[in-house]
Amino acid sequence: MKTAFIQTQQSLAQWVSQATGINSLGVKVRLRGNDLHILCESQSGPARWQTLSDLLKALQQTDLDALAKSEQSSIYQVFVYGKKKAKNAPNGVTRFT
Repeated sequence: MKTAFIQTQQSLAQWVSQATGINSLGVKVRLRGNDLHILCESQSGPARWQTLSDLLKALQQTDLDALAKSEQSSIYQVFVYGKKKAKNAPNGVTRFT
């Protein structure tokens, strides 16, 4: 079960990385119930509107439930956070429902 959870997180992180062009080391994802939380980090901080635009396009073309595997509940909300590396707090949060 834990292996499936790690594989799901890796699949989601790779999807975010491909959608945004942010190095996969700068992407962290966490599923909490029906919510997907995405943290994007880069040295200068990700370009907020470009990152959101890229993710919106990818969300329209992707079945997140298939990426999250069938063991997981359906994803109803996506929260996107962005921050500079070495900073503790994100610069902001955007929620998609």
